[in-house]
Amino acid sequence: EREAPQEAAEAPADPTEAPTPEPTEEPTPEPTEEPMKAEEIHVGDTISLPFVEMTIDAFEVTDGYQFESKSSSSGINVTRKSSIDCPSGMKLVCVKGSFTNKSHNEIYPANRPVDGRIILNENEYKITFRCYNVADAESFMGVAAQQTVDYFFYAEVPDVVADAIETSEVYIGFVENLDPSVWVSELDDLQYLYHLEAMPTK
Repeated sequence: EREAPQEAAEAPADPTEAPTPEPTEEPTPEPTEEPMKAEEIHVGDTISLPFVEMTIDAFEVTDGYQFESKSSSSGINVTRKSSIDCPSGMKLVCVKGSFTNKSHNEIYPANRPVDGRIILNENEYKITFRCYNVADAESFMGVAAQQTVDYFFYAEVPDVVADAIETSEVYIGFVENLDPSVWVSELDDLQYLYHLEAMPTK
């Protein structure tokens, strides 16, 4: 009787041989934003941007500012007075100079078109920004487009700090076009940032 031909047995798989994996692409890391570096400025400098110009005329510690203007019209003498005062036990640490609103809209100092911090002996203080016509003792609620005014960028600081300053830094910054709709809570929220490292005069 004739034998049926045997089928060739398959060779056993080599247990040491693993399937070659398909090449995979390395995931591209997400770009991380570098923290904004503040531009160094000094007393006597001018910050000039398309929408604002601001001189840094003085940096000082004071008990406050009093402004007075006298005028006469039709034989009537008129005295106008204005001031920036501190609560008891506090002093002003202040950067001041001239400020020009080069944007195309009126701005309001209460909206802090200029923002930043004052840091003394590693203590951080929020700032107040106010605008005046010092010669006429006028305080401005608003600064018109293209108007130039006297500004005061200051923090109220306890006497115990103001009288014994060892280290002193100021950060001054802006958002684009002094836009009041941009909420600023941290220095990183500012699109233009400047750093003044100097000791205030008394």
